[in-house]
Amino acid sequence: MELLDRIRNARFPQTLSLQRMTGKKTTFSLLILLCISGGWFPKAAQSGVFGAPGPGDLDPTYGAGGKVITEFAPIGGAALQPDGKTVVAGMGMVARYKLDGSPDLTFGPAEGRRTSLFPVFVRAVAIQPDGKIIVGGVGQGSLPFSVALFRLNPDGSTDTTFGSGGLVIVNFPEESSVFDIVVLPDGKILLSGELFIDNSFLLIRLNPNGSLDTSFGNGGTVRPKMGPTNQSIGAARAIAIQPDLKIVAVGVAENSWAIARFHPNGQLDEDFSNDGKILLNFDIGAEEAADVVLQPDGKIVVAGWRSGPTAIVARLNSDGSIDETFGTGANGIAQPLEGTNRATSLVLDPSGKILVAGDVFQSFQNDFILMRLNMDGTKDTSFAGSGIVFTNLGDEDRAVELLRQPDGKVVVAGHNITIGSSVLVLARYLTVAPDEPVLQIEAGSNHAIAFDSVTFQRDPFSIASDFNLSQDRRTRIILFAANLTLGSGENSAAVTVQAEDSAGVHNLPVEFVGEVPGFDWFTQVVVKLPDDLAKGNALVSVSFHGKTSNKCIIVIK
Repeated sequence: MELLDRIRNARFPQTLSLQRMTGKKTTFSLLILLCISGGWFPKAAQSGVFGAPGPGDLDPTYGAGGKVITEFAPIGGAALQPDGKTVVAGMGMVARYKLDGSPDLTFGPAEGRRTSLFPVFVRAVAIQPDGKIIVGGVGQGSLPFSVALFRLNPDGSTDTTFGSGGLVIVNFPEESSVFDIVVLPDGKILLSGELFIDNSFLLIRLNPNGSLDTSFGNGGTVRPKMGPTNQSIGAARAIAIQPDLKIVAVGVAENSWAIARFHPNGQLDEDFSNDGKILLNFDIGAEEAADVVLQPDGKIVVAGWRSGPTAIVARLNSDGSIDETFGTGANGIAQPLEGTNRATSLVLDPSGKILVAGDVFQSFQNDFILMRLNMDGTKDTSFAGSGIVFTNLGDEDRAVELLRQPDGKVVVAGHNITIGSSVLVLARYLTVAPDEPVLQIEAGSNHAIAFDSVTFQRDPFSIASDFNLSQDRRTRIILFAANLTLGSGENSAAVTVQAEDSAGVHNLPVEFVGEVPGFDWFTQVVVKLPDDLAKGNALVSVSFHGKTSNKCIIVIK
């Protein structure tokens, strides 16, 4: 789950027309919810190729040569905080790492880690907009073998306002577990998981204090049977939330991929595949869908594996039908690799390409794999030369989560387990050149994060505004970019912004470029909207030192 959740209480003293008029400091809070997780390979596809680092290479500014390896419990989940720090959790442990990969000593007394008070076998981590950390899985030891969650404050201390002393247990007659956690826009907490009984999915919705939300499903839970038999355990491994708040859940049932869509109240959505659920089977044998992301056009991208296992990525249309424009053979399926490998997590990059993380068995060991696909499912050969990069961090590397930072870099979080020991492994990769700007977009869309510089309203923007008391009354908007820092002696003239609409390409005058205080990986770019912009959608991009960013949408009225 992406990654940047908010920019809070950030001061923009040099950009606000209102402040220039009044001489007063202006502070505004904005909440941004971004929805911000063998074969043989040629040596050229490995990370760390010679020359300047580029897409697919390990980030040399992170940890030791792009890697963090430290003794830790096997991790079950990881998430990015709004400030870009990485939170990882495993059985009995939660830790936080700074942007450079070093332990965050403000989080825990022992190398940035906390020993959990609660015996929970961890399978998911989520960050609330207020910075609190939710960790979920299945109870162990003194706890029932059921859905279990605890919540920590941003400093790592237990949040005793959550559940009973910081712990929530949801009991069922059957054994149960959590696999994914999503914090909804209204602060409620949605869980997906499994019941150890039959081919059913499990969804649970909690109120912000940890109590069951009885307005959801049957007393706060939904347990749809996904297959006709009881031959195997069903599980909802991952969930994604559409803009209309419908819930897409993916996982396994009947040893097949299982996918379902629900209304916000928990009822199956019969506009999806007629009855709200589908089973996809590719081979004879155990197959599983592991993660899901939603494209801006409403299509659903799912990653997992077919029998073997062999990693595959599939795309569905918004009605649940196979998208025959994706993959090879018009079957909606892309299989980037041969051999024994898994796809365990995926994200979309700002350009809409699909990044998929997993692990591969080759040469008698498991390695991390990171793949990038074009929007049609073909391998993106601009990424590491082949579209695929693998990284050896030990003998038994297992990828758990793929996290995308606002600057486009991605972190693969996982673990390495050998006899008698376990280590945490984090690897950070470049997805664009280090000096290529990245415009910030809303989660699950290609819509720019942009604000009127006076009213701080989102688009649609008018070209002129009575609220703007500057002489020309023209609207100025604030865009946010990563990988864009002015050098000594440079000013806003070093940056150009263009907008492409139905009438052509327009230059947007750049009036200010500067840092976002408290968020030093962001740069604010203030532009004036020209008279010749047409009404409707416009694609904006930023160029700096000969490199051009991704293109994203603003709306003109």
